[in-house]
Amino acid sequence: MELIVILLLINSVRGSVVAVNNSYDKKNIKILVIGDYCLDKYYYIDAELDQVADYAIKPSYFATNQSQYPGGAGNVTKNLVSLGADVYCFGIIGNDGAAFELKNSLTVVGANVDNLFAFENCWTNIYLRPIRMSNLTRDTMNEIVCINKYTINQNMTKLIIDKLKEIAPQMDAIVVVEQFNKEEVSVLNSAVKQVLINISKIYNDKIFFVDSRNFIDKYENMHIKCNQFEFAQLINKKNFPLSKTKELLKNGVKLGIKNKAFYLTTGENGMIVFDNLGNSFNIPAISTIDDVDTCGAGDSATAGIVMALCLGYDKLQASLIGNIVASITIKQIGVTGEATFDEVFSLYDEKMKQVGYAKDTYA
Repeated sequence: MELIVILLLINSVRGSVVAVNNSYDKKNIKILVIGDYCLDKYYYIDAELDQVADYAIKPSYFATNQSQYPGGAGNVTKNLVSLGADVYCFGIIGNDGAAFELKNSLTVVGANVDNLFAFENCWTNIYLRPIRMSNLTRDTMNEIVCINKYTINQNMTKLIIDKLKEIAPQMDAIVVVEQFNKEEVSVLNSAVKQVLINISKIYNDKIFFVDSRNFIDKYENMHIKCNQFEFAQLINKKNFPLSKTKELLKNGVKLGIKNKAFYLTTGENGMIVFDNLGNSFNIPAISTIDDVDTCGAGDSATAGIVMALCLGYDKLQASLIGNIVASITIKQIGVTGEATFDEVFSLYDEKMKQVGYAKDTYA
């Protein structure tokens, strides 16, 4: 579906310009991000410095530069802060150097790290991403992932739940970011998931948004999101078609009805939104002719959707805003990018003008 068509669809669905929730100033939106926090470490290797030592068969690579950024739930946090939200981190880290670096990188961007729990024996999750530089080319090599392997026991779970119940009522939105496929070693074990569902029903006026790679079907009464490959795994289809097949619609509709909405991202094809009334809508991606790096694009889309929902935009508008944020961040090569509030909503207004749409007001 062409972008101009979906803009008209948004217009017709809304009937008239829906007033943005001006009771919120973007700087006063408080968002809790709970989930799998990671440290993304990039090493830039100079291919001209390769050496073969006398004790090794394979060559040694030499990194001449490195950088690091918050990853996983940390990347969603970074993007929300960039969009102007007041963000509180909630997760598990280790008593290790990576934890220090992760907390520092989150503090630098402006997030609150008071509720990152350093449990004994736990590891801080790390993504190591080596990039090999040769002349004017760059080759992204196999990433190395180090994840926590220590089971979160009952005492740790009780501490997490008690703190979650204390802090959730103070928030405008709670964002769940689930990166890995083992619940028992995550802050988001089955007991914490159930508490989140219960809290969402008590505070039904708050935004609860879940971005989960492996357990999206375990949530209810929330806005939920995953990508097409994760969804294929959920419905046991290896070769997942990107068109709106009957099976896609059936399973997508089920998840949408069970929740506030289901946002299914499909890469360059954009997003399919399933609402809680059984409807589905295609939201096209924002096209770009530049080189792109899609690492972290899903996280930035999540941040855009959540920020838009907090500001009072509806599901379809929020989806388009999520695609806009992703279109900005993927142009930032070799990093998990970010977008500013002014960048995003200026582009949103520009797209609305394509159909003669009145400019929305926002704080």
